[in-house]
Amino acid sequence: MEDNPQIAKKAALFQALANKLTDGGNLIFGACSVGAGQAGIDFGSNMNKLVGGRINLFFAKQTVQPRYYADPSSGQRGPWFSRMFTEKFLHILPNGSQIQDRTITLNAVVGSPPVTLNKVK
Repeated sequence: MEDNPQIAKKAALFQALANKLTDGGNLIFGACSVGAGQAGIDFGSNMNKLVGGRINLFFAKQTVQPRYYADPSSGQRGPWFSRMFTEKFLHILPNGSQIQDRTITLNAVVGSPPVTLNKVK
């Protein structure tokens, strides 16, 4: 990584972001398929090492489909935040172990928990 200054700079930016989280916090990668297959597992393991094994990392395993709504009074369309992500995620725990197919619900409703990690079945 030190051989390529651009990669080193991007890694430092990611570490700075992760450092904003408390130990045991959650960082969710909602990009499509970033946690799919062996490449996703390898990426997750490397990100876990990069952040020093301090936080929970979640990587979407398939296409992430944001939901949309249409406001009946105005007809305007926009993102439907209440349950935007209910897809399956690869969960890398701080100790490096993995949980496959973890589902996550994000909620933008005021007064509700913003992130719900659905129980593992």
